[in-house]
Amino acid sequence: MYTNHFGLNQYPFSLTPNTRYFLKLPAHQKAFEILLQALESEEQFSIMSGEVGTGKTLLCRKALSALEPFKDRYLTAYIPHPILSEEGVMHAIAEELQLQHDDSLSYKNLFRLVSNALINEQERHRKIVLFIDEAQAMPEETLAALY
Repeated sequence: MYTNHFGLNQYPFSLTPNTRYFLKLPAHQKAFEILLQALESEEQFSIMSGEVGTGKTLLCRKALSALEPFKDRYLTAYIPHPILSEEGVMHAIAEELQLQHDDSLSYKNLFRLVSNALINEQERHRKIVLFIDEAQAMPEETLAALY
């Protein structure tokens, strides 16, 4: 309906924001620059918050796209739905990091697998960046397991 009526080449709405449509208004550009500065800092945790629909997910995806050419410096993982158990989030991280693992691994073994991979990446001088979208919905136990 939208494509024919408005003469669009693709559907205007989707569950995954398209970074091509990032609007470079001063506030959006500043938020993106602050996010990139946070990635360069030595902080372990950074938080981006805002009202529903203000573009937080789009900023995360744009940052992931911006880091793509720098795979020699950054290892990234993106968790879109964090309502997971401790074991579930470790499975999600292992999958995002493309670590070979058996789905039946226990939390302890998953934690060891992910930890070893992260240590190896740090030894290669790569910064590990984990984006957790909608992290406010994450159970406290899961958040504690990440820290």
